[in-house]
Formats: sequence, C-alpha cells, structure tokens
Amino acid sequence: MLSHRLRAISNLPVAHRTVFRGIEKEGLRVTSERTLSQGSHPSSLGSALTHPNITTDYSEALLEFVTPVCPEPSQAQEWLQNLHRFTLQNIEDEVIWASSMPCPMNSELDVPIASYGTSNVGRMKEVYRHGLWHRYGRMMQAIAGVHYNVSFSKEMMQAIASSENEVVNREWQSAQYFHVIRNFRRHQYLLAHLFGASPAFDESFRVGRSGEVPLHGSTTRLLPGATSLRMSDIGYSNDVQGKFYVCFNALLSYVGTIDEALNTPHPPYEVLGTKGVDGWRQLNTNVLQIENEYYSDIRPKRVARSGERPSQALLDRGVEYLEVRCLDLNPFSPVGIELETMKFIDLFLLWCWVKKSPFLLRESCNVLRSNQFKTTRMGSDGSLVLQRHGGESSIRAWGLESLDRMTPLAELMEERYPGTIAALNRQKAKIIGTEETYSQQVTRILQEQKLSFTEFTYSLSAQHKLALLAKPLDSDLKTQYVATAVTSLEAQKSMEAGDTVDFDTYLRQRS
Repeated sequence: MLSHRLRAISNLPVAHRTVFRGIEKEGLRVTSERTLSQGSHPSSLGSALTHPNITTDYSEALLEFVTPVCPEPSQAQEWLQNLHRFTLQNIEDEVIWASSMPCPMNSELDVPIASYGTSNVGRMKEVYRHGLWHRYGRMMQAIAGVHYNVSFSKEMMQAIASSENEVVNREWQSAQYFHVIRNFRRHQYLLAHLFGASPAFDESFRVGRSGEVPLHGSTTRLLPGATSLRMSDIGYSNDVQGKFYVCFNALLSYVGTIDEALNTPHPPYEVLGTKGVDGWRQLNTNVLQIENEYYSDIRPKRVARSGERPSQALLDRGVEYLEVRCLDLNPFSPVGIELETMKFIDLFLLWCWVKKSPFLLRESCNVLRSNQFKTTRMGSDGSLVLQRHGGESSIRAWGLESLDRMTPLAELMEERYPGTIAALNRQKAKIIGTEETYSQQVTRILQEQKLSFTEFTYSLSAQHKLALLAKPLDSDLKTQYVATAVTSLEAQKSMEAGDTVDFDTYLRQRS
C-alpha cells in the first residue's frame, strides 16, 4: 500500500500536494508576581464567546489563540505571532506562560472558571466547566497545550481513491481519516519523545499522582527522563474515562462508543447531582457531559452547525479534519510551536495515511495506552523498551526505523513544502542523541542552573513578550483586530438578547 499511495501523490502537480492546518494554542495569563491572573478576560480582546481567533479555554486566565485554516505552515505561524502581539499589547504587565504546566497556585480556587455571559450558549459553556471542576478539579484544567488541526487536499484524496478504484464520498473520506488515527495511535510514542516538554512542574500543582515526582529544590518537582507529564497519569488524564473503551476503527463504532459514554450514568456524578444550593454543578451525571469532555490524543472532527452535536455532524457529513491534541507547548518558542515542528507533524500524519493501518483490537489499545504512559514518564531516554507487535523494541530503534521509512515521503513533500527533509533530519538527530529533545533541554537547564520551574518559565515568558512586542503590529492589522474585538462584543450582546427560552428549557431541548 505504501508504494502505490506514494506513487499516486507523486503523480499530482506539486501545488496539489497540500496539507491544510489550523492551530489552537493555549496559554495562561500570569502576573509579574508569578501568579495566575485573577482578572477577567480583557474586553479589549473582544468576547471570548464569539471572537473567531482569541478566546478562553477552561479559565478566564487561560487564553486560546485560533488560527484560520492555512495551506502554508508559515501562514499559521504568522497568525499566531500577530495574535500574541495584539494580546500582549492589551494585558499590561502580564505575560503568557510559556510552559504547559501551570504557574504556582495556593489552591485550585485560584483558577477562575471562564465566563461567557448570560446567553444560553454562554451559560452552557460555563456550567460545563463547573462540571469539569467537580469531576477532575480546576488545577488539571489549567494545563495548556497546542491542538493541531489537519486535513488533506481534495486532489490528494482523489489521487489515493483513484489508485484503489474507489470513489471519494463521505464514507470513504471518513474511513481515510480513521486510517490515519489508527496509525497515529500506534506511533504516538514518537511524538511524546520528540516534542514532550513538561518533565517538571511547580510543587503547588497537587493533582493525582503528582506527589510521586521527586523534588528539585524546594518548589519544583522534576522527573528526569520524563517527556510529557502533561499527557501522563500525573497530568491531563482521569481514571473514569480510562476505563471506558472508545473504538477508533471506524466512524460508526467511534460515535457509538462515545454516545454510550454520553448516556451512561456514573454513580459518583449522580451523587453530586446537577444542581445544589451553590447553583449548577454539571450539565448531567453521565460519564461524559458532552463529546468534547473525552480526552484523546487525536479526534475526528467536523465543524458543527449552530445547535448541532459534534457526533451528529460527523454522522451526517463525515470527518472533515483531525485534531491532534498531544503536543506540549514548546517553552522555547514565543508562540509555543516551531515552524519545523509543523512540517514534521504534517509529514507524520501523511505517513500515517500512506502506510497500512489494520483495525485495532481492544487488547492492542491497552498496549498502546501502556506505551504512551511509559513514554511520558520515562521516554526521554531512547533506550526505553516498548511493546511492539507482540515483542519489544526500544524507542531509539523503533523511532529510527519509522523515521527512515518516512524519507521517500519527505523527499516527495519537499517540493511542496521546502524544509520537510530538514525537519525529518532534525528529529533523527534527537532520536540518535546528537541533539536534545525539548524535555531534555528543560531538565538540563533546571539542573545545571539550579533553577525552579517557575523561575525558568517566567524568564522565558518575559523574554518572549519582549521579542514579540519588539516588532509592532502593522497599523492596518491592529485596526482590523480592534474592529473584530468590537464586533464580537456586539455579537455576544445580540445572542443574549435573542434567547427565547430559559436555560433549563434550553438544556432539555438539547438532550
């Protein structure tokens, strides 16, 4: 399958070998005292509910920058740079925290839950976040990352389909994206090793098994050898969902298992209830309140229409793109992700598409989950042994073999995206050990300079702010951003004025 799919792409004009990407990058607003901002989302940035590019995730202090879909990685990077510049001009002495793991906090109540106004849509978003608080705690929700959204050009889709005597339709295209997902899950360990950047966190982050991580100094916990504690059982994970099997083999099985979680009550959540004397506590008492509550390294996605459930959008119109969710913020980058990383992720996902991708058995999923957690905790060392095809292989051996197999595809995509081969070679150097991974750099700097996690991250955050503001926004672009902010505030007011039913009725109608 590899050869004929590669051949199909190679026969396309270079301009049609296009990968589309959009990026959602999160980052905490942190004060000059190195504490989480308690201020509301600045109105000068617009409405977090309706602004197309600057919003919030879990917290009022957790910014999220959203680029449009871009055919060129450089366009996505430019969008991120400009959104950061505009925001930094509007948050006074605050910085955007450069690391995935959060700044010091006295308690989880230091994390202000995001507010989206009084409309039914806005209230639903806020109640959902209250549910996350009661289920998993606020501190875990303060972890930040990069979500990388990818789709392939219709010309590439058509070329692959024609090479296999298939017709491009909703079902076939969805099957192709699930083909990618299965291979992504098989090889996700590689992304954790190469791009994990969270081997340390502030001692005040007390979630789950965080106390197992050794102290480095008096205020930092550091696990030498870890790649991404954010994606480990210490970070953004939970036992309830871990026990609920979700099948990624095909669209129907995926939606079916997600729907089961959406409709299966969980006894502790039933005890909590949906309402109390303190107001709404959660949207419902099921394993998942909504589809987006399911934590996954990668998701099949389609832009849903107003009021439409994501799973229904997938069933009705098929998979439109993939959302890669396992990337830590790169603390050494002012915008959290390098251009070279984008080019490698594109190549990696294309490789997952052109190689064979058998269905995953449930036992295989358990093996992959084990590999993932081992890599997040111990994968900085390339000699770590993982399970593979019923046997064993080190990250170094398996990773190098995989990267070598990407070479023909990289050479092909180099014509469309110059720098792809260099991006691949850079990752080979990390695997071999001639270059450091992000997690290795963080660990070395903390140890050699005897820095705390907070000193390290705040210093980088302040440097990034200075570097970004050193190049002012173009005046026309700034005017455009200001206008978008104003328009978004007006759109929120219009939504609030347009509601025709009370919130309880609105939720019943959605269920």
